[in-house]
Amino acid sequence: MNKPFKNLTKKEKEIVLYGSPDKVDFKYTTRGGTSYNQKDYYEGIITNLQRRYMETSSTWIREWLENYMIETECETCHGARLDDSVLSVLVGKKNIYEMTCMSIKNLVTFFDDLKLTEQTLNDYKSKYLDLYEVLGRSESPKKSSILDDIDFEIELTRQDNINVSYIINLLKDLDPKDSSFKKDVRLIHDLMQASHELKSKAELIDKFIHENIVEANGQIDIDEELPQYFEKEKNKEIDEMVASENLSNEETRKIIEEYEYSGKLRDDDIKQSFNEDIGFLERRHKVSLLKSKIIDLVDKFALI
Repeated sequence: MNKPFKNLTKKEKEIVLYGSPDKVDFKYTTRGGTSYNQKDYYEGIITNLQRRYMETSSTWIREWLENYMIETECETCHGARLDDSVLSVLVGKKNIYEMTCMSIKNLVTFFDDLKLTEQTLNDYKSKYLDLYEVLGRSESPKKSSILDDIDFEIELTRQDNINVSYIINLLKDLDPKDSSFKKDVRLIHDLMQASHELKSKAELIDKFIHENIVEANGQIDIDEELPQYFEKEKNKEIDEMVASENLSNEETRKIIEEYEYSGKLRDDDIKQSFNEDIGFLERRHKVSLLKSKIIDLVDKFALI
């Protein structure tokens, strides 16, 4: 499409944003520069983003898609995600949402200051004592500073914020000349191993650190070098898959690029990549195997 969006008709704009009700002929050019004609339903930009947001299990892909969204606060719960019947229950003039926004240490203090009847106290006592015991074992005899509260809350939230961008920022701070370098590298490795979304990239990042950051003695542009390294390693892995599975290199790369763009893997396209005729059962097994390999490969080398 070469016509500026502002010059499209209302119907054409709706098709671009929300998709076509009927199959349309279009020319698709992949990021690798390969072009081919196709007749299919066009999903639409907004529909595509909505589907990917709902289907992905990856935190970092969801965060990337959220860059194209606008948050609107619910007029009823104001972000608490609870209905009025729940929010109307107050303990010490605070509802459950307000309590969960407090730090654990402040929450303990809050409960300490509550004036509860014996019956109410017994209702809360068991869970409260378990929490108090856990905190008490790690509490210093002297009064803790506000910095301790901040560090404690950072540790609690950090696991929810571990994504590719976070790891890239850690890589930028690495300096092979620092005495803490080995410890920092180990931290990055452990963080990635502990993350479901990043675990597949851990070995790749380890190699990048030793083959690039260490070799360059830390004098390296991570934003430029890391994508190039991932692309090089991805091409090597694709070549290995093509050779081991006896596939057409061109067709296989088309399939991978299409999956990166649309999130779709078509059985017929995968069969077209086969360089040999095989039986029905073997063909079905091979299609299923290649689907898994392509999904894993794209996930492993994605940097968004």
